[in-house]
Amino acid sequence: MEILIVGQFGIESMGIHIKEALENMGHKVICCVPFRNESNNMLKKYTFVNSIFRAIGTNMLYSTKEVRRFALKRVLSAISSHKADLIICTHDYFLPEEINKIKKDTGARIVMWYPDHIMAFGRAFFMTAGYDALFFKDPYIVKNLRDIYSMNAYYLPEAFSRTKHAPVQYNNEDEKKYKCQIAMIGNLHSFRVPLMQCLNKYDLKIYGIGNPWWLNIEDLKKNYTGEFLAYQEKAKAIKYSEISLNTLYFGEIEGVNVRTFEIAGAGGFQISQYKSGIASLFDINNEIVTYKTIGELYEKIDYYLSNEKERKKIATAGLKRAWRDHYYEKRLTRLINMTFKESVNKEDYLSYTNLK
Repeated sequence: MEILIVGQFGIESMGIHIKEALENMGHKVICCVPFRNESNNMLKKYTFVNSIFRAIGTNMLYSTKEVRRFALKRVLSAISSHKADLIICTHDYFLPEEINKIKKDTGARIVMWYPDHIMAFGRAFFMTAGYDALFFKDPYIVKNLRDIYSMNAYYLPEAFSRTKHAPVQYNNEDEKKYKCQIAMIGNLHSFRVPLMQCLNKYDLKIYGIGNPWWLNIEDLKKNYTGEFLAYQEKAKAIKYSEISLNTLYFGEIEGVNVRTFEIAGAGGFQISQYKSGIASLFDINNEIVTYKTIGELYEKIDYYLSNEKERKKIATAGLKRAWRDHYYEKRLTRLINMTFKESVNKEDYLSYTNLK
């Protein structure tokens, strides 16, 4: 099958993982970057410049029809030059007239696999855009779009890369660099800082870049590495931390984030904030550990720091589950099957236990 991906293809982007997985599955893949390439190294280095460009660019795209048509001319032309069987958009990129043009020019089915939580919906153009199918990582979103709006929405959690996030071999120098009691991999935001401040009595390492200038992280300076981790470096930090802490944004109502699968896939022992969707993805307390309150988190951190054997047993079980159920190739098989299936029942579109 010839599949075109519309998205970003920088380091650790959803687009690059989808591309790799589809090629592993034997598909021909074409990549199309919409609007502006966010993988530019200079813009990554100077995050304040990147923020300015993103804000200006986004607002301009919706200022007038004429500006938008001019801005999208290159993108639509690039897409229409291919006769793909399927087009996968990794975000809410297009308006109805643009989707209609793409379908008319290519004859392809076009879907969106949305990687963010409900708080990032913004103008939610996908509601009227006319995609053939919509895929979301949160069951709450899918149930609402199906039950209230009769939309062609499906549950599709994120995943990990079996090549990029595989467990690493032991290395003494890596252990010296990454060893700690608790590792938190993710940029610091307002919702993360208070929790990290509660945990800085532990040997805590925080990995991420690009903190907002207004965010006060004074209490976390000794914990904050300022290091962006990708691929095998991320897997190393997961391996050599006793606990990989997964904090979930409050916009994740029932679903989980991509780190849930990356930590498990790299063989880490994970404590994650509880969401109701986790139980269909992992066996709680046997493959993953969860918490609902800060008091419960303290208790579980202290308990598992003192029980290495249990940590390793849970991490090993989580690793096996991830490699069985939660990699990109398996997710994309489901996406393709649901997109081209003639009829879909409720068990197919909102499956908690059978992500075929």
